[in-house]
Amino acid sequence: MIKLIGIDMDGTLLNKDKLISLENINAIKHAKEKGITSVIATGRPLCKTMIEYYKLLGLTGKGNYLIAYNGAAIYDMDSYEILNSKYITGKDVKRIDKFVKLYSNLSSHVYFFNREIKVMYEKLTKYTALEETVNEIKLEKHNYSDFNDDDKIVKFMVVGEKEYLDEFVKEIPDELYKDYNILRSETFFLEFVNKEVNKYFGLKTVANLLGIKENSIMAIGDALNDLHMVEEAAIGVAMSNASNEIKKVAKFVTKSNNNNGVAHAINNWAIK
Repeated sequence: MIKLIGIDMDGTLLNKDKLISLENINAIKHAKEKGITSVIATGRPLCKTMIEYYKLLGLTGKGNYLIAYNGAAIYDMDSYEILNSKYITGKDVKRIDKFVKLYSNLSSHVYFFNREIKVMYEKLTKYTALEETVNEIKLEKHNYSDFNDDDKIVKFMVVGEKEYLDEFVKEIPDELYKDYNILRSETFFLEFVNKEVNKYFGLKTVANLLGIKENSIMAIGDALNDLHMVEEAAIGVAMSNASNEIKKVAKFVTKSNNNNGVAHAINNWAIK
């Protein structure tokens, strides 16, 4: 019996206009009435827009959580405090950046944590600017060489056009794959996070907080950063607009994000 549902945002819960349909809202609220907790699992941070989404879904208050930064931080949506986190370090930033700088068509920025989270960059690009306009995160220019080795870094983001990132991914050395979890969250974003971090790690953390067993977890997603949770959840659901890699590991395929796919999944495979 499903007790916890992890739901991706972009391409899953949100339609092409970045809105949550009434059908999806009602399905999540109906699941809550049945004793099923829903949690958003996203690469995004906690911000005002995220809080508004949670209010719309009726998921605020005690016992509600946000899996942010692809699992690197778990937020209590009552106090908005971080309950669990896994970081990389300033030393890791210097190491990863040394490799990234070999590719002149790519740039980068990092999520730096020191009481609050801000985005640090050496060169401002349109992709880094999205962090401020979409995710409401403060931007600050910073030389990576000035990071202390033990500084807390939520994630290192490589950014650029799809074709350049596609080539970059093919050439990442095995030693970096061994030491970091490397996630493609958008065609123009590639993330380096703590090796233990992924969305299913976040879901397991929330399940432990709620006293829910892993065999009672459902996950719904569409992109490569959803792979772990769709593959490892008891019921993994791919959107019909999902990548082929996600569909291959999913137990079920639901409707698209523009056709209330989250509601279809909840109503058919969670609420029985």
